[in-house]
This record gives sequence, structure tokens and C-alpha cells, in this order.
Amino acid sequence: MTIISGVFVFILGQLILKLIIEPIQESRKTLADIAFALIEYANIYSNPGCADNELENKASEEFRKLSSRLNAQMYLIPAYKRI
Repeated sequence: MTIISGVFVFILGQLILKLIIEPIQESRKTLADIAFALIEYANIYSNPGCADNELENKASEEFRKLSSRLNAQMYLIPAYKRI
């Protein structure tokens, strides 16, 4: 009985870890990456037209990539209310 309950607790812990905790941690890492990009490219998006076109395109692609990743990761979190 002890071994069966121990295996059950281990399996339940792994399910919670893989299905809930890890997706939340990944989304928080993406939020940190977004905060970093906002600070890094603040001079570009706050003054449009002042930087060269290549740099503006790079910043735009980076923001689009990060927002897409965050949006996709929200679908991995169970019971997360999506708008």
C-alpha cells in the first residue's frame, strides 16, 4: 500500500509540474524577454522615424515574435482565461 501511494503521489506531482508549473514559468520568461525588449528598443518606438529603417524593422520583428510566443504559451496553461 505504501509503495502504491508513493507512486501515485509521484505521478500526481509530475503531472502538476508538467501541465501547470512549467507552462507558467515559460510564460513568465517570455514576459521578462518582452520587458527587456521594451527597454532595449525604447528609443526606437518612442521616436518613430528617427532611427534607420533597418533598425525599426528589427525592433518590429522582435516585438511581433515575442507577442506571438506569449500568445501561444497562454494556450498551454490550463484554465487560463483567454480574451
